[in-house]
Amino acid sequence: MALIKHTVKTPAASNVNVTYNTPSEVTVNDTNLADTSLGWNPNVIYTYALMQNVGTTNLFLKYATANDSSDMATTSVYHTKLTPGTQVDLTDTVGGTLNLISDVAGGKVVLTLAAPDNSYSDYPAQPVNNINGY
Repeated sequence: MALIKHTVKTPAASNVNVTYNTPSEVTVNDTNLADTSLGWNPNVIYTYALMQNVGTTNLFLKYATANDSSDMATTSVYHTKLTPGTQVDLTDTVGGTLNLISDVAGGKVVLTLAAPDNSYSDYPAQPVNNINGY
């Protein structure tokens, strides 16, 4: 019986330099709290984004389309309910706004966000010599 050797290759990891936010508890009351008040920037493509309910109240999270601040969260109109001690991965949430509300005053949330160290604009990638005038 012949011994057959197989070589298994795994994909190379992509090295991305990121900067993590400074985590802090954000108080969420029974009125809608959105985006920058939470520490979230809808214009950033986060490499890693995690929201944790670190308080003792229920939190209700609603995702909205970009630039639609009228799409507020309520305790009856929401996408994700975060009970105390739970978390939600927001890494794939790109270009949208976040709206959060607590069922009673005094909720607490912590966001862990890692953004790439490179900044990008709406313009397509340009060569270093900037020949296209951007």
